Amino acid sequence: MKRFTAILLSIFTLFALTACQPTPEAAVVVQKDTDRMVEQAANMENGQTLSDLSIPEGRYVLDNETAGGRLKIHVDTKVRKPDVGSIPIRKAAITVFTQEQVTGIFNYLFPDEKPINQSYIRETRADIEKQILILRQRLEDKSYLNNGQTEDEMLALIAAAEERYKTAPETLPAPAASDGTMTLYEGQATDENGISIAGETSRFYLLSASFDGYMRGISVSTAFSASLRDLESANHNSGVLSYWDNSTPAYTTKGMLRTDGSSLPEAAQGKLTISYDEAKALCDGFFAAAGMDGDFGVGAAFIVDDKGTGLVNGRWENGKYIEGLKNPAQNYAWQFYYARMADNIPIMLNTIAGGSTGSEFQISWNYEYICFTVDNNGIASVHWMSPIAVGDVVQENAVLKSFPEIMGVFEKMVRVQYEPMLNTRYPDGNIEINVDDIELCLMRVREPNGDGTTGLLVPAWVFYGHNIATHSTGEQSFDFSGGIAYRWPQAPIVLFAINAIDGSVINFTWGY
Repeated sequence: MKRFTAILLSIFTLFALTACQPTPEAAVVVQKDTDRMVEQAANMENGQTLSDLSIPEGRYVLDNETAGGRLKIHVDTKVRKPDVGSIPIRKAAITVFTQEQVTGIFNYLFPDEKPINQSYIRETRADIEKQILILRQRLEDKSYLNNGQTEDEMLALIAAAEERYKTAPETLPAPAASDGTMTLYEGQATDENGISIAGETSRFYLLSASFDGYMRGISVSTAFSASLRDLESANHNSGVLSYWDNSTPAYTTKGMLRTDGSSLPEAAQGKLTISYDEAKALCDGFFAAAGMDGDFGVGAAFIVDDKGTGLVNGRWENGKYIEGLKNPAQNYAWQFYYARMADNIPIMLNTIAGGSTGSEFQISWNYEYICFTVDNNGIASVHWMSPIAVGDVVQENAVLKSFPEIMGVFEKMVRVQYEPMLNTRYPDGNIEINVDDIELCLMRVREPNGDGTTGLLVPAWVFYGHNIATHSTGEQSFDFSGGIAYRWPQAPIVLFAINAIDGSVINFTWGY
């Protein structure tokens, strides 16, 4: 069994999520000709301008039942569009966290005392000497053949280990405070004994720094280059930045309450004393410190606490949830999901960390994910994954399908997407889809003829909300996505997305 070094695992296991499952074959829209789509967006005969999309005033309501009433589709929301005159199409690309950005963020989060650097590889001469002896033994008895290796590869591994031995310390240096500088790391895959295996090297920059007991710290892992061609170990994830403060309560998303910051629930009054605006200012300051002031906006905000709904002692029994003691929460926090902006237009809000977009013929390209938790003591946690770069404009003013046309696509294709899931995963149950937010925004799609790391930001109608699957036992699962479901609703997920230019369904898993 091959494994990567422990320092790699300590970073990436925080974010190891199963990739999204493909939608049923009937719902898959074939990979698109993006050049043709851009041409279509430039022709006024193919659609309407942003101001003439027949978007309804007030709330849009839709109730449908299919599959004998086992699939229920409910829409009840205002329809949002950006407050701009036109929507351009722009280039987009996978990008990385730069040292300048990381240094700014590091100093913002640790303005005074600096955490201890954990980034360097703890390897002494004695450690390397043991590796060399094992490698030589494998070369002699030819056991390396069991790993599919060649004699030349073994000789190269031995030579590399002998080279590292020359500069390795006799003893490990004493831990020192970090200044936020990332270390270039060349990760070598190892077997179950920690011995290098040829042919699986990855190169990336790493920052890992924390105080004693990992009570408070930061970790950053980012690709060596934006091409990501060498980042096999990170599944081609361009970057992961995580900050944590374990001295804060363990906040849960169970029972999270969406908010615009205008008021607090009665139970949180007097307990959550930092205001919405003060908490948001701390998050905005984070981006400003990275030199990205104004590049992001709050996509959704919530109030979370350390008890959820208070059912901390509840249990599942015979497919039903038995409520436990309703102990009131003692600690509350704000939770913000941020979305990147382009031309004052938000890019699709992703509330799921992970959700790898790719296939066996493509590299994975996760949608960008940014989440802050802020309580009375300040920023309690930050998770930022898969940053993207907004590129040049390829079409200034895209013409779009009308809203009624888009809803026609939604009503037809949402059935095609979810009915097979109903029949295969919940043959004796039902699925309820609740759309509580429809937004015209930008969404990244792949360029089919590119190298897998570039795409376009195109206008898209995104349907956010929740899906609830009820099993034959009565047990419920929420927000099925990425091969997993939850015991309670999370932040609203992307249920459906439609290209506003040509009305095609955008597959959230594959990215086109």
